Amino acid sequence: MRIEQLEHFIAICEEGTFIKASDKLHMAQQTLSNSIKNLESTLNTQLFIRSNKGVELTYKGEIAYKYFKEIMMTYTAFINEISESTEIADEINVRISSIPFIALNHIPEFQCAMLLGHPNINLSIQSEEIENIPHSVENNSVDIGLLVGQYLADELIFPKLDGALNILPLREWQLYVWVGENCSLYKKNSIHISTISKYPVLLYEPRQEKLIKNTLDTFLDDELSIKQYDNIRTIANLVESTSQLFFDWHNSDYGLDYQIYFAGKKAKAIPVVLDEPITMKSLAIYKDAYKVHPSFHDVIALLKSTSK
Repeated sequence: MRIEQLEHFIAICEEGTFIKASDKLHMAQQTLSNSIKNLESTLNTQLFIRSNKGVELTYKGEIAYKYFKEIMMTYTAFINEISESTEIADEINVRISSIPFIALNHIPEFQCAMLLGHPNINLSIQSEEIENIPHSVENNSVDIGLLVGQYLADELIFPKLDGALNILPLREWQLYVWVGENCSLYKKNSIHISTISKYPVLLYEPRQEKLIKNTLDTFLDDELSIKQYDNIRTIANLVESTSQLFFDWHNSDYGLDYQIYFAGKKAKAIPVVLDEPITMKSLAIYKDAYKVHPSFHDVIALLKSTSK
């Protein structure tokens, strides 16, 4: 996969047709078409639905557009920065401990940004259980820990952190529920938490059960029926064909890997309305007093300073 292929893909997305995109890029339409075919072959997926009226992104195409835009922004920033300096930066090693969830959904974003924008930074990544990560940071076996914690009455569900450690909020997640077309809730734009207690709820990861129950006990008097499954494909089929629901901590700007199993299914994610505010946050835990950044991408600067 080459940078110019990403440029070609983005141009087609923004212009709406291959003809307009080829004019903008000053290249032959056939050359542009071959570039996209090679890109789709590399990714082993279809990115566009082609018609006489133009092109439409597939579900995976929408994911590709979001990430390719971020890659191009990072790449452009890297080219600009590297062209302004002839000094070769020292190599930096950063050790990261992460829960599997972050490793699957966030770390690739780090790696891409590092590769293009900070080639002198080497990331060493290990996966740990959530309760072990603060101790790894405290014992200096890693430089930074990445995890997801639930804020409920200003308390974190994992053990209290030592005073020498700091928490950096990275992203906020809202509670959603996946609903199938056959469910009476399908046409709603939002669902109140009390309504959900009347439906069987599905969970993918067993560790989520305590998290979900602790959350919902704050709002519900009725006992919630929760069913666990170890196969997300099974859950996707149950959501589509029955009135069972699937809980999901979701960020509208960042898709989760398992959502791909709902692509093409007659199901959608609907936000849950709660009686009082509650959010899930992805967090970075680190030592000493580093600057608190407002966004996930800015943690790159934190990673650089952590390893010094």
